[in-house]
Amino acid sequence: MTKDYFESEDLMQETFLSVYRHIGNIDEKSIKAYLATTAMNKSRDYLRKNKRYTTVPLEEAGDVSTQDNAAELAINDEIMMKLKIIISSLKEPYREIAKAYYLDGIPLTVYAKHKNIKPKTAQTRLRRAREKIKVLFRKEYGDG
Repeated sequence: MTKDYFESEDLMQETFLSVYRHIGNIDEKSIKAYLATTAMNKSRDYLRKNKRYTTVPLEEAGDVSTQDNAAELAINDEIMMKLKIIISSLKEPYREIAKAYYLDGIPLTVYAKHKNIKPKTAQTRLRRAREKIKVLFRKEYGDG
């Protein structure tokens, strides 16, 4: 057995231990997503720590499956459309900050300065907007 095999086993164990440690904080409906995200993050941490990233020049990368990219873009477009609908249904000031941050990509510090409010106030409004978005999204579109 190779070193990589044992390292991959360690990564799996770390992933499951992390999920086990946080099981009380995980929504039952989103356990699969939490597990996948944890595994991905643990893998990234491992690669970063061991500097095993390899880069390939774009010219040598070969053909990228345009069908997969098109499907991914379509899914992202659909999610963004749903997000725009949800955000537009929020009341002020949550609608404005959610639109600025999520749709327009304006950093929170820039938004706070532009609106002449404290950064903590902007953070609180965004957190509350995010909570409302989650509730509305699940109510309207389900957990998947």
